[in-house]
Amino acid sequence: MDEKKKSIYINRKFMNENQKIFQEKQRIAVEKFGELFEDEIFFALELVYNQEFKQEINKEYRKIINSSKYIN
Repeated sequence: MDEKKKSIYINRKFMNENQKIFQEKQRIAVEKFGELFEDEIFFALELVYNQEFKQEINKEYRKIINSSKYIN
């Protein structure tokens, strides 16, 4: 039972981290491209189908993550 609880905990933490990353990328898109990307479904579809957009958002996200690592 302990393995099962551990697995559930890890899965929940993983999902929570993914949600935080998604929200941060969405915030970047809203700041950069406007309110169009406030809708989560539209933003998710745009990430899936528009590779240039996805690369640009990932690049901006990595800049933020790397700069916060140096600050901490």
